[in-house]
Amino acid sequence: MVQPPICLGSRLTHGAGKALFAFFAAMAETERENIRESTPEGLDTAARKGKHGGRPPVITDDMLHTVLRRRALAEHTRREAHPEAVVQAHTDFADLRAGELPGPRAQPQTVR
Repeated sequence: MVQPPICLGSRLTHGAGKALFAFFAAMAETERENIRESTPEGLDTAARKGKHGGRPPVITDDMLHTVLRRRALAEHTRREAHPEAVVQAHTDFADLRAGELPGPRAQPQTVR
């Protein structure tokens, strides 16, 4: 007679099954502790080499400098620069709330 694998039935709740799961739990906990200890060490080593993980910054230093300069000089905001776009957006939103689809927009004229 072929015996079922150890992971089936009541073999896991008695004797050797319990011991096997206790062993697996101890090994998993040990591995987790090893990973937890080695991760900061690896990050520190990489930082010393000048390597930093993660995504690149969304706002570059040039972008930040430009925004801060414009804010300091009190340059116009988007709303002031393109009032027709703000009005169009409000109109489209009102149409959507009324259950209507916004119509096609006219092509913007380029300023020369």
